[in-house]
Amino acid sequence: MLGGAFNLIDGIVTLVYEHFFAVDTGHYVLLVTSNRDAWGWTALCIGMAMLVTGWFILTRGSGWSRVTGIVIAGLDSVFQLLYLPHFPLWSMIMILVDVLVIFGLAVPADYEEA
Repeated sequence: MLGGAFNLIDGIVTLVYEHFFAVDTGHYVLLVTSNRDAWGWTALCIGMAMLVTGWFILTRGSGWSRVTGIVIAGLDSVFQLLYLPHFPLWSMIMILVDVLVIFGLAVPADYEEA
């Protein structure tokens, strides 16, 4: 749910502030830079999906919600890779959060080390 909240904030800031992204990206070509509204709405949609899935995991803990959480965290990791030219440190932090979420959801709750 924390990653979802961060994506919501990213999406809102992208939609509200016109010059949120750095224009000069060096050798990187980022197709969505020219369409910041699509970029912001994508971040908002991923954030909402993460929040809703996190709520289902916390309240129900069902298998389908855990699998959905893993899939959405994986998609968010790919989405965050596109952020690398603009915000390298933030992107790496978000990818780390996604990896920890995937690990936490993939390990069974009754897992014990031998």
